[in-house]
Amino acid sequence: MIVPVVLRRIRAYLLIPSLLLFLLPTAADPLLAAPTQPGPVRDSAGDYLNRAEHWGGGYRLQLDGGRVTAALTTVRSPVQYWAQEVTDPLFIVPEPFRPPFTILRTVEGTPVRHDGTPDPDQTLPRRFHLRVDPDGTVRYMDDAGVEGVGYLAYTLHTVWGTTAAANDRAVLEILDAYWFNETILSGPPSPELVDNSDRSSATHMQDPRTAFNDEGRVTMLVAPLHDFQPLPAELGQLDQLEHLDLGFHDPYPKSSRRQERAARIRKGRGPLAGTFPPQLWQLTRLRHLDLEGQLLTGTLPPDIGHLAFLKHLDLSDNQLTGPLPPEWSQLASLQTLGLAFNRLTGPLPPGWNQLASLQGLSLFFNQLTGTLPPEWSKLASLQTLDLAFNRLTGPLPPGWNQLASLQGLSLFFNQLTGTLPPEWSKLASLQTLDLAFNRLTGPLPPGWNQLASLQELGLHNNLLTGTLPPEWGQLANLQTLYLHQNRLSGTLPPEWAQLASLQNLDLLNNQLKGPLPPEWAQLASLQGLRLFLNQLSGTLPPKWGQLANLQNLDLRNNQLKGPLPPEWGQLANLEQLYLYDNRLSGTLSPEWGQLANLEQLYLYDNQLSGPLPPEWAQLNSLEQLYLYYNQLSGPLPPEWAQLNSLQNLELLSNRLSGPLPPEWAQLNSLQNLGVGFNLLTGPLPPEWAQLNSLQNLDLRNNQLKGPLPPEWAQLNNLQTLYLHNNRLSGPLPPEWGQLKNLQKLELLSNRLTGPLPPEWGQLKNLQKLYLHNNRLTGPLPPEWGQLASLQELHLSNNRLINCYPAHLFSAQQHIATDLSPCLD
Repeated sequence: MIVPVVLRRIRAYLLIPSLLLFLLPTAADPLLAAPTQPGPVRDSAGDYLNRAEHWGGGYRLQLDGGRVTAALTTVRSPVQYWAQEVTDPLFIVPEPFRPPFTILRTVEGTPVRHDGTPDPDQTLPRRFHLRVDPDGTVRYMDDAGVEGVGYLAYTLHTVWGTTAAANDRAVLEILDAYWFNETILSGPPSPELVDNSDRSSATHMQDPRTAFNDEGRVTMLVAPLHDFQPLPAELGQLDQLEHLDLGFHDPYPKSSRRQERAARIRKGRGPLAGTFPPQLWQLTRLRHLDLEGQLLTGTLPPDIGHLAFLKHLDLSDNQLTGPLPPEWSQLASLQTLGLAFNRLTGPLPPGWNQLASLQGLSLFFNQLTGTLPPEWSKLASLQTLDLAFNRLTGPLPPGWNQLASLQGLSLFFNQLTGTLPPEWSKLASLQTLDLAFNRLTGPLPPGWNQLASLQELGLHNNLLTGTLPPEWGQLANLQTLYLHQNRLSGTLPPEWAQLASLQNLDLLNNQLKGPLPPEWAQLASLQGLRLFLNQLSGTLPPKWGQLANLQNLDLRNNQLKGPLPPEWGQLANLEQLYLYDNRLSGTLSPEWGQLANLEQLYLYDNQLSGPLPPEWAQLNSLEQLYLYYNQLSGPLPPEWAQLNSLQNLELLSNRLSGPLPPEWAQLNSLQNLGVGFNLLTGPLPPEWAQLNSLQNLDLRNNQLKGPLPPEWAQLNNLQTLYLHNNRLSGPLPPEWGQLKNLQKLELLSNRLTGPLPPEWGQLKNLQKLYLHNNRLTGPLPPEWGQLASLQELHLSNNRLINCYPAHLFSAQQHIATDLSPCLD
């Protein structure tokens, strides 16, 4: 049985009905008048009307050898009524056009009203089945219980065969029983199919599911993601089959795919769980075989080596084990081979060098061992080779420089050793080379500057040594260069300023030293530059302000010194800037307020001084600002209240003074604010109660005074509050018992007075409470026994009485207490 038409193709015809106008009568055609009796208007090739009650529609049939091209359209069709109540056919297909066996088609229609206009109450497309029987009758096919569908307008363009061999018919009818055993009228959309590239063998393309040749024999069968049982033995009778795709294709990540597939297998609905179906080896004409993601187990069958015409084989994402069969070297026509995401073991067969037509080989995520075969240098057609995530050892074969067609080579996450072969400089077609996460040693070959096509080079996480070759500045097409996590030394070559295409350069965690080359300001395409965890020194080059496309600059953990260049305020596309843990000095440049796209700025742990620039209030995109551990002074700018995107602001351990700006209550996105260990004075602003997103507030070790604002009880998201080592006075606000998310509260070493509020017993999430070194009085409230999450309670050095909590708290809480002296 022929499988349904792919929904995305049907949608295309629904959206562009003009594509079918040449197949259908015009509005002036008298054939469009709805007939009063069912049945065809003519009995030869041409236009035929739908039966009564179907407005403005018709269909056209065209016979071409053993294939029928059919176009069916209607402005209004009472689908539910005809599916449930009417047994007469919609129309009759004339004799020359009838299929040899029943076929089903999935149709998608748009809900319309009685007059054919769009139905405003039903905007989503609805789907149903049409059935074409060998006697020519065409009927709706749906469950009687389906409700909620009235009139639909739909357009269907499809084909079917008129002849078929008995063996083809048998297997298709069996598969049909699996594919069409439930209604899909109101069900979820069908998964998007992966479009396979090589279909030239199919003489007549029908749709992305099946194809026939002129004799009506099946040449292509695509059935991914269907819940049929293990393949019927009759599949081997499709002796003309050239393209078989049963791959588990879907848009979800690999982990989700495996979970979904495993669930289907547990339900007994998996198509190919277990070993290879032997009937596949009867399909001697196969050119394309895709069994991706079917939970196949066992070893790779040597019999595949007998499929002499096979061009594309994909067995990836299964549970296959054992070695790679040497017999597969007989697949002289093989162009692509996918075996990734399995459990294959053993060495790479040297004999596979006979695969003269092989263009793509994917073996990543297996457990392959042994060395890289020098013999594979004879794979003259090879374009992509992916051997990543295996256990391969040994050196990189110098002879692979003969792989003249090689464009992509991936060997990362193995255990390869030895040096980078200078001979590989002859790989003129190489575009991508990834050798990361191995144990490679030695220097970077200067001669690799001859890799004129190279675009991406990954050598990170190895043991490479030596200097950065100035000659690599001639790699005109290089876009990505990853050299981080090695032992490279020396300086940054000014000659690399010639890398006109370079977009990302990563040199972090090496032993590089010396200055930042001002010449690199010429890297017009540069987007990401990461140089942290080195020994770089000198100043920040003002000329780097010309890097117009720079988005990410990471220079942290070096020995850089000097001022922040005002010229860097011209970096219009900069989003992340990391300069912390250096020796930078001077003031914060007001010009940096022009960095409209800056999202993250990390300047902590330097020697910066001077005031916080009010001009930085223009940083509308800023989300993270870290300035702690510097020598900044002066007040907190009220203008910064305009930083609407700011989420984290850390100003700890500076010399900031003056009051807390009430205007900062406008920082609606602020989640974390740290201004402790400064010289701030004045009261706690009641206005800050408007900081609805605030989770953590650190104001400790300042000179703040005055009462605790009762209004702060509105900080519903507050989790930690540090106010200790200030000069705060007055009572503990009972209203703070409403801080339902508060987990840690530190008020120690202030001048607080009065009793412990019973209302604080409502702080269900409170874990740590520090109130010692104050002037609090009175007993421990019984209501505090409700603090179920409490882990630490510190009340010492107050004037409390009867504050031993043993009679209040459960023994299972194991509360750490500091209560002395506490008067009995």
